Amino acid sequence: MAAGLIGVMVALAVPATAAAAVGGPVILGGDDLTDHGGTDAGGNSQQGWLYIERAVANIKAQVGRANDNSIAAFGSADPGPLTPPDSGDAGMAIKNAAAKSGMSVSYFDGEVLINNGLAAIQNGSYRPAIIWVAGDGASNNLDGCSGPGTEGQALIDNAAIINNFVNGGGGLMSHGSCYDWLTALL
Repeated sequence: MAAGLIGVMVALAVPATAAAAVGGPVILGGDDLTDHGGTDAGGNSQQGWLYIERAVANIKAQVGRANDNSIAAFGSADPGPLTPPDSGDAGMAIKNAAAKSGMSVSYFDGEVLINNGLAAIQNGSYRPAIIWVAGDGASNNLDGCSGPGTEGQALIDNAAIINNFVNGGGGLMSHGSCYDWLTALL
């Protein structure tokens, strides 16, 4: 059922007209999938992490912008090597999904690194395929949805960059409940 839902959401994200065909795929979740899943001892994704794995694969296949086959992970730090069984760590969840899609991950944790990462995307010195925004229910997640000095505020302040990235054919995946930055896409 999750695979079917992912397919529907990705299909809905694909523009219907040729004039709008440059826009990239978007999956926005209302649940913190990083907290509801993990890998088993064999490294097989389970529950929310399986959803993330399949979503990344679907988004990757529909990215229309030139890229370096990476995911820009905003709001998580690099958790180190994959060491199944894993669970409850947002950074590990996206690392697991990226590895299964043959992608790398660049992590931007903290307000300053998020600002710098988005500036690099804007000026073209960093060309990820997908922007991934951590949720707010697991460990290694966003430190706040808004307010001075928070990761959420850095996303809000750079919402136009995220919008331009998606409009230029880049993929976007986000989940949790911190969506004040989303107004630029709408």
